[in-house]
Amino acid sequence: MILAVLLGCAFVTSCVKTDVDDSKEFVSGYFTITGSKDLGYTAYADGGGKATLAAGTDLSDAERAQLSLQYNKSDKSQEGGQVSVKNAQVVSGEFVTVVKPVTLDEATAKGVMEPGKRAKVLKLLDIWAYGGYLNIGASCYYKQENDKNIAPDFYLIYNPDYQAPNKLDLTFIYDTKGNNEGGGMRTGNLLRSYDISKLGSIVPGNDSVEVKITFDGISDPVISKFARTTFVKPFALY
Repeated sequence: MILAVLLGCAFVTSCVKTDVDDSKEFVSGYFTITGSKDLGYTAYADGGGKATLAAGTDLSDAERAQLSLQYNKSDKSQEGGQVSVKNAQVVSGEFVTVVKPVTLDEATAKGVMEPGKRAKVLKLLDIWAYGGYLNIGASCYYKQENDKNIAPDFYLIYNPDYQAPNKLDLTFIYDTKGNNEGGGMRTGNLLRSYDISKLGSIVPGNDSVEVKITFDGISDPVISKFARTTFVKPFALY
């Protein structure tokens, strides 16, 4: 299985559509969010492009989100080959949970490397990387108590003491905090964004990194090459 470097939505792709009102356009996709309610927010699209969000938008504590934005065509411009829009309105959206990768020693100390703590991935749905984040959508088991869904704990594990030049080995595991064999468990599709911005620096080498991700329950690891810029947060590229 080959890891897609990007499955997001850039402002410059066909994801941009024209509304019935000829003066309006909209874009939907995954974004990295910076700023605050007082200072305003900027949303950087996976794949390229950025939007300054309209005054009054409240995305407190958001780092990653799936958003649909609407803006006036007159507020769209080009900056350094990237599309930029201002005064964009959030039509709809959902926050995406961000997870920090952990070292093998940290995972071992937490006990999550033990077989009884590791649930199997039922199916990989989406994998893409852009702007310092590796995004993994998978069909997983989860626990339910008192009609409330209990989200699993997800881990992306690396060993800083054992990385070959231009190669990065990662292990994806999750703990349902219940019966990880699936008995009595429900299943659902869950997406997380993993902040890999620090991982490129632990791998010596040239302009690209071969990334291998091993999943419990998936027979073959996912392998692809990332450009070094894949590990860089989008606001550092503008």
